[in-house]
Amino acid sequence: MIHDGESQVETTPNTVLRATSAAEISSWEWQWTSDSVTIDWNHRYINTLHHRNKWLERVLSVPNIDEEYDDQGYSRGVDQIPNVQGIVALKYAYEVDHKGGTSIGTVPDDSKFSSLYLKQSHTISPPLVDGDTLRYWIRAYDIREEYLEETVTVHIDTSPPIIENL
Repeated sequence: MIHDGESQVETTPNTVLRATSAAEISSWEWQWTSDSVTIDWNHRYINTLHHRNKWLERVLSVPNIDEEYDDQGYSRGVDQIPNVQGIVALKYAYEVDHKGGTSIGTVPDDSKFSSLYLKQSHTISPPLVDGDTLRYWIRAYDIREEYLEETVTVHIDTSPPIIENL
């Protein structure tokens, strides 16, 4: 049995959540194409306590202890639990508006979030046009179903530059 009443999902230093399909020159906030948006968070999320202590690895058998005493019927079991840095699930939701993001309200309901399993980036292709804003929410979950939620916003500008006052 493992008791964990204090760990939390955090971000790792020197990592970012960003729309990598957006332009670097715009601090990753403006995108000049409307075909798809790619969001990246490679190794950003961590439950340090679970990761450092390897609590999600396979439980090793102990000599002279019969396997009938293994925790087979509960959430932990003895098998390795797939994870990335102690994170066992990622979920996302997004919304699009044509008003600079002002009509995008609060965080969507839980039912609007979809599973990403353990992916470290995600490309979506919603119908986008010039002037749209896309807000993307991501939740990183640990085995206790505690999560950290973050959001990233990207604006779509496919209009050609206008040069005037030469």
